[in-house]
Amino acid sequence: MMTRERMLHTCALAGTSTLLAVLALTGCTAAETEPTPQATASAPSALPSDSASASATPSTMADDDPACLLGAWTMDQQALTDFYDQIGAISSEAGMTFTPDGSAGLEITADTFTWTPDLTLAIDAAGTPMSVEVGGSMSGDYTATPGHLTTGTTSVNDLVIVADAAGKAIDAGAIAEQIAGAPLTDATFTCTDETLVLETAVADGTAIATLSRD
Repeated sequence: MMTRERMLHTCALAGTSTLLAVLALTGCTAAETEPTPQATASAPSALPSDSASASATPSTMADDDPACLLGAWTMDQQALTDFYDQIGAISSEAGMTFTPDGSAGLEITADTFTWTPDLTLAIDAAGTPMSVEVGGSMSGDYTATPGHLTTGTTSVNDLVIVADAAGKAIDAGAIAEQIAGAPLTDATFTCTDETLVLETAVADGTAIATLSRD
């Protein structure tokens, strides 16, 4: 007879497997992960240098100008809710729902980004309750062309992730990049003085993340 502990362990594994199957929301698994955070060489970016971009203002740029990306952005509670509602709709056939609580920051320089999530994501994975708490940061390099950006080498070593399934702690390592990754991997974008909109491929659909300039 299967014990309750064995059943919980089985549910946790099943929930994690389902989660991995549908949470390719950032495409982070396509990026090479460094063992420790460090500066990495990146392909030439279409962005201007920091000194050149400092004299420009977003209001003088087209909404697909890579220079408009530069700066600090925040994905607030409402933006996270809207984003994960879309993820839930895409993964509805797997019986999964997502309820975020918190916010996340995104800082973009001429050729690097830093994503600083501070959120808890409650997940119902086909009847198995799961919770993922995410803090710390991840960073990497990227290249951009008008209306499109692609991340390159990414380090997730500064992320702090605590996860459980059916009340039982699980190893979050396998799902870290999927849950906590910045929604800008291989994304199209538009931006204004106040808002950055990123559209990212997710499984068989797309999800739109809206961030506000700090």
